[in-house]
Amino acid sequence: MSIIYINPYRFAAASTYDPDAQSYITAVEAADGQALEAGVKNAMNALVVGFKAQSIWTPAAQLLMPCGPRTLAGALVPLKQGIAPTNNGFLSGDYNRKTGLGDPSNTSKWLNSNVLQNSLPASSHALAWRGAVTVNSGDEVLIGRYNNVTIAASSLLSLDGWSAYISGRAFRSGTTTSSYIPVSTLTAAASCLIGSRTASNVASLYVDSNAAITNNASITTVFEAQSLGWFGLNAQSGALLVPSKDRLQIGGIYSSGLNATQAAAFRTLTQTYVNAIGAAIP
Repeated sequence: MSIIYINPYRFAAASTYDPDAQSYITAVEAADGQALEAGVKNAMNALVVGFKAQSIWTPAAQLLMPCGPRTLAGALVPLKQGIAPTNNGFLSGDYNRKTGLGDPSNTSKWLNSNVLQNSLPASSHALAWRGAVTVNSGDEVLIGRYNNVTIAASSLLSLDGWSAYISGRAFRSGTTTSSYIPVSTLTAAASCLIGSRTASNVASLYVDSNAAITNNASITTVFEAQSLGWFGLNAQSGALLVPSKDRLQIGGIYSSGLNATQAAAFRTLTQTYVNAIGAAIP
């Protein structure tokens, strides 16, 4: 009687995850050097599926998710395949699987997004940050770049931005001659901050709310061929000026503006994901 050997992997069930979610999971596990928990992978897949359903996946130039992966290397794998960030100074101890990436005493650490500012339409783009943000003394920038030599065009999501103007949170898209800070609020803390421009005369700031703070001043500007930074404000020379001390769990740089429905979807889906990660990791 002959014995038949069956390869169990040949008949293994195919992944039921979204293809982009599976690609991300595979890349993270390779960077981590070990598999992720089933609950973590399920949460990652649900987020990608949700982003696609709400039309906030395709317009993303970069999506980062330093929340869930086991290691800092895994945390810096971009959620959406494409442009990856470059780490400048963050160490393994700065990363926590549940609370994200950040250093409360940060003076020099930042991530180069490698997304060029001028790859974003000046009249239609958005910057989104999910994490823990608190207005500290002095200026800080969550996402963006600012040329302090020529006061050139820039796109910024900032904290306590330019205290001579406000003491809170701000989104800027344009030059000093056409709305220095289009929208701002005096809130002292938040977990989700989204700055969006959907037209040359429509800028909106969402701070843990579906209600937008808006500015309808018209801008005319041309963005520069400079990379946007996470956690830091980059001068013309590339020097770091005001690094953020806040924590990032999920963030997005968008090449088109997010409307109110899309902003609400980003806020809700990312909060659901963070909650799911908290439950999935002991």
